[in-house]
Amino acid sequence: MLEQKQPRRSWFAPIVLVLLTFSLMGNVFLYSQILHSKQDVRVQRGFDIIESGNQAKQHIDSVLNNVRLLLGNDDMATRLLAKGSAALAFKQEQDLVRFIEEAEVSSKEPFAFAERKADAYLSQVEQSLIELGNHEGPLTDAERAYLSAIEQQYASMQGTIAEFSISTISRGTALTAQAGGRWVDIGKKLLEIMNEPDNVLFKQP
Repeated sequence: MLEQKQPRRSWFAPIVLVLLTFSLMGNVFLYSQILHSKQDVRVQRGFDIIESGNQAKQHIDSVLNNVRLLLGNDDMATRLLAKGSAALAFKQEQDLVRFIEEAEVSSKEPFAFAERKADAYLSQVEQSLIELGNHEGPLTDAERAYLSAIEQQYASMQGTIAEFSISTISRGTALTAQAGGRWVDIGKKLLEIMNEPDNVLFKQP
């Protein structure tokens, strides 16, 4: 009797299975990397929000303190010191602007009420503080009236942003911050305060 030939075993199916397995593993790894990358972006945004909020506090505190210093003293040396310190505080104004802009991004709807953007408000206050009080003798009635109005606005902003408090800074708190929350309402309220006055640019009478 002729010996029957055994059918050849095909290697095609095992090779395809191995390739599919490696492909699946690669796709899972790639997907996990994409998710991790997206989370890193959210974490970084959260860190930026926290930092801008804390720096905005410092800006508001410094400007308010120096406006009060201007109102409480008429000697030129103190006036120049206060004006110089206020000018330094405005180097942090972009943190306040960013905090408000990030709040609008995280809000369910845009801050359509705002006719005056935060950067416009801050630019006009900075310009006004540079221009007023550049003379001997006491401040004029117009200068004092302007400074008193700015004092009230900044005091309101100080009370508002005081509610922004994140004691522990971590990936977890950063993720929580970027997702929204109470700080969004704080940013909206800050912009509302900036939009209350009809004019924030000081002009000599």
